[in-house]
Amino acid sequence: RIRHVNGVREMYGADLSEGVEAMPVAWSNTVDAALPPPILYLRCPVTADARAAADIIRKPPKRCKGDGLHMGAPDGMRIECNHLCEPPQSFRRPTQSGISVRLEVFRVNASVGWGLRTLSRIQKGMFVMEYVGEVCSREEAEGRVVDDPATEVYLMEIGKVPNSACIDALYARNVSAFANFSCKRSIPNMEKRPCLSSHWDCRVPHAAFFATRDVAAGEELTYRRDDKERRQMDAATPSSGSCRCGHPQCHGWD
Repeated sequence: RIRHVNGVREMYGADLSEGVEAMPVAWSNTVDAALPPPILYLRCPVTADARAAADIIRKPPKRCKGDGLHMGAPDGMRIECNHLCEPPQSFRRPTQSGISVRLEVFRVNASVGWGLRTLSRIQKGMFVMEYVGEVCSREEAEGRVVDDPATEVYLMEIGKVPNSACIDALYARNVSAFANFSCKRSIPNMEKRPCLSSHWDCRVPHAAFFATRDVAAGEELTYRRDDKERRQMDAATPSSGSCRCGHPQCHGWD
């Protein structure tokens, strides 16, 4: 749809998720005539190959102790209650309810492309969204990059242990893939944290984004890619090595 706001022509849509999310995901473009890319909108990750699926099956979760704590849970991971925990005991499930803040995909400019901003105030430490796409092994991901180099830009390695899985959000994704990377640690307002709930396989955690500070309504949401992820992206697509965030403190990838 098209409307004019204060003399500015705006293309917009009410819900990019088309009802998949409980909270509608708006989109707008006041820059040019581009439309959001055609995607299969997902609310949760889907498994793209049998190897990744087999890894998950071998690591079932355990019931919590009644206080939100889980005996024998892996170290270095955020552990949430799972289907084995009774509702009264389920203290920690924020990442399992989908997006709970109003978000908007917007056209930044012709060079950067699309970005993501919040339409609601977000408090520091609050869960914002999960990086959602197709879960695949590193071998499968590397094959996809060979077939289509654009895959690397939307590829995220989600575990921090050997043989960790990846998420490919090129064609199947949620709104998180529209969030741009930022170049300096002082600029991003989100950080990625590995989270386990329905299984305890450290190679296939959920990639949850949390606010690193209070975020005002209307502010763009950005995060900093891990050093390893940036090196892999730059090696596969050298042209992506230059940051185009537009921030006055930007010094490129550091």
